[in-house]
Amino acid sequence: MGPLLQRLLGWLGVPSAPPIPAPGPSDSGQPVIEPVDRPSPAAPGPRGSRLGDVARDYEAWKACVLLLAGGRAPEGLAAGHSLSLAKLRIRSLPAGLTVRGDLDLRQCQRLTRIGDGLCVSGDLRVGGRCPEPPWWERKWLREAETSHTPAMALRTLSGDDQCPLAALPSELRIGGDLRLRKLRRLERLPEGLFVGRSIELAGCTSLARLPDPFEVHGDLTIQSAPSLAALPDRLVVKGNLRVIGAHIESLPGHLTVGEDLVLECCDRLTTLPDGLAVGGSLVVRRCPIGRIPEGLRVGRDLRLHRLPELRETPPGLSAPGRIELLRCPTLRRIGPGLRVGTDLCIRRCGRLEELPEGLVVPGTLDLRGSATLTKLPRGLDVGAAPGRSAFEPALRVADCPALTSLPGDLELAGPIEVAGSGLRDLPERLSRSTRILWRGVLVPPEVVFRPETLTPEQILGQPNAELRRVMLERVGLEVVLRRARAEVLDRDADAGGERRLVLTWLRDRPGQAQPRCYLHCRCPSTGREYLLRVPPETRTCREAAAWLAGFDDPDGYRPVRET
Repeated sequence: MGPLLQRLLGWLGVPSAPPIPAPGPSDSGQPVIEPVDRPSPAAPGPRGSRLGDVARDYEAWKACVLLLAGGRAPEGLAAGHSLSLAKLRIRSLPAGLTVRGDLDLRQCQRLTRIGDGLCVSGDLRVGGRCPEPPWWERKWLREAETSHTPAMALRTLSGDDQCPLAALPSELRIGGDLRLRKLRRLERLPEGLFVGRSIELAGCTSLARLPDPFEVHGDLTIQSAPSLAALPDRLVVKGNLRVIGAHIESLPGHLTVGEDLVLECCDRLTTLPDGLAVGGSLVVRRCPIGRIPEGLRVGRDLRLHRLPELRETPPGLSAPGRIELLRCPTLRRIGPGLRVGTDLCIRRCGRLEELPEGLVVPGTLDLRGSATLTKLPRGLDVGAAPGRSAFEPALRVADCPALTSLPGDLELAGPIEVAGSGLRDLPERLSRSTRILWRGVLVPPEVVFRPETLTPEQILGQPNAELRRVMLERVGLEVVLRRARAEVLDRDADAGGERRLVLTWLRDRPGQAQPRCYLHCRCPSTGREYLLRVPPETRTCREAAAWLAGFDDPDGYRPVRET
């Protein structure tokens, strides 16, 4: 045995390194993998290698790679460190391999077999792309270019992030996370699989079956798995369960999720099981679900986004946190007995017609974009939660053109957002105490309900630029300039479009008219129009823009980019 192989076996722990303790039964009936001490991130060595000094470990690592690539590695090896084999053209791993750390098999495009009994104390990653080149890549290529050792056979590194592995080994034990990405041939996970933390299955397009029973101690993420038609009946996920882009038609009746349940782009999922209980939040996006079951229990928030078949919510729907119903185009009715812990957000539901009577929303009631909503229910109580900001809207009815009045018994403990609504006034009991917002700007009632009473002196004399902008929006910019007999001094263009410098004479006091100069411009980001006051001696738009930016000399104002 040569000295290089001796160093390799010493590094791999054969036979002197103590083996990883065999998994044994725990109180829950699941095997346990003992944790191992990992090298400190601050220890000398390449970033992320966890192998110590490259000068000491590189030769042993290279010998290990050559053994694996040649298919000559003995069974039962026990690596005492994390092992990175990313981007190498290795075809198989021996049976009984034990890694006391992480095992990285990303971008191994020739890997077709992993021997049974693989045990990894840390994380196992198979398939997918490396965000950064492995630490050894530059040294490996440099050596391969100048030598004629067997390393020449492996000098071409893999650039493909797919992996042809069709099956995982039996008796697979992983102490950390299992991350499988773009294993296009993988059809199932092995029975008896144990993973100590989270599982990620992304881009496994042939995956059709998961073990049953199947317990996940951390998070379970299933993404882009079109062949998966069903989840195991006895699935238990102690963390978050995310199912994105799968063709599942239903959820198991006994599904248990300890944290959040996220269902997104499951185009065959039409129902949720009765009695579904989620420890955290339930998030459903872009699924053809037409019915929310009665008795649904969530631990935090309920978020239903873009459900084209949902027409109503069940009676007694509740959530201790926030309830969101966003862009549900056929939603018409909210069932009675709705209970929400903080905010109720029903936005862009264009056919909403009815809310339940006696509705209590401790936080914000957001109804923006409810085009067909004509009235609010009796007994509505909004915004009474303690500790709310005085400037946070309690009721948002912006862009509700069919809503022309509010109920007289409305209890409102905060501002109301009314831009684009059909409201003509507030109830008398609220008109004096309720602050009114227009797209987030605090405005007086006459600006919203009686804009025809505003004069050019009031509008152009308003020192607050945002409030002045809202006044101009309500009355009309050209109407105000015409009434004020404004004179255009200069025109040019910037990133927002055409700019104009206008001069007008306003009476601050009876009989005394003062010149006032304004730059009319448009914000390139929001598209909003502004009249910004500048010194009356200003004569060009460029000079006005420079002054607004804090430059006395217009030639010194040369913006690289305006946003």
